[in-house]
Amino acid sequence: MHAWEIHPAVVHFPIAFLLGGVVLDLFGRHSETAVATATYLLLAGLATGAVAAATGVVSYYTVPGNHTEQAHQWIFWHIGAMVTAVVLFTVVCFVRWQHPSVVSPAIRGLGLAAAAILIFGGYVGGKLVYQGGLGIEPTILRPDLRSKSAASNLPPAGQTSPVVSKHVAEAADR
Repeated sequence: MHAWEIHPAVVHFPIAFLLGGVVLDLFGRHSETAVATATYLLLAGLATGAVAAATGVVSYYTVPGNHTEQAHQWIFWHIGAMVTAVVLFTVVCFVRWQHPSVVSPAIRGLGLAAAAILIFGGYVGGKLVYQGGLGIEPTILRPDLRSKSAASNLPPAGQTSPVVSKHVAEAADR
């Protein structure tokens, strides 16, 4: 397993926890137990989101440069959306933690906005992989994308270490 492959394996947990917390909060807002459970789901989403963010940083700096130019540009939309969603969910969790039994409509609205941004960021992340070839092992890319990436000689999404650069160069030679 390569370092850049860890991020896609862990991103599903924070997305599920955060969206589950928002949905439960909306439909269970008249139940104190549902509101408390929604708060804990949101907190679990933030905790697993920290892991996803850390693995995302690792992926950014280690992913091979075999992706399309569009993917190279869209990565910043993905990063921006996810950072924004995490900041908004952090505010939601902080306020909910301070006042667990009373959740204002404004905080619920902020949670919905954060969920919408999270969905957009996840969509862009999927688009980066499935349409842009980001994080795909160079040897298994379809031929036209492989030749495009070789012709454009794109650098990795972020800076890489000499060890990773050597690995990418060896994979490209195969």
